Amino acid sequence: MIEFSVKLSNRPGQLATLSRELAGAGVIITAVLHDKPGALADMAEALATIGVNIEAMYLLRSNGDGLHFAVAVDDPESAVDHV
Repeated sequence: MIEFSVKLSNRPGQLATLSRELAGAGVIITAVLHDKPGALADMAEALATIGVNIEAMYLLRSNGDGLHFAVAVDDPESAVDHV
């Protein structure tokens, strides 16, 4: 895993362009899990069952909607319906 910071120009479309590039590289921008015991295990097991490896995960925020994570996986196309 490689962690990096990005500085973008303050212009319309810059974040959209970066997001598309990250998605193409296997980063799923957000996964929202309910704040309850076993929610993370359920997601990890669902991905493991279909053969998708979680390469990195970052907690972005926690609010009333749940826990919001950025998740990097080795097969984003397969993973998208399971996070």
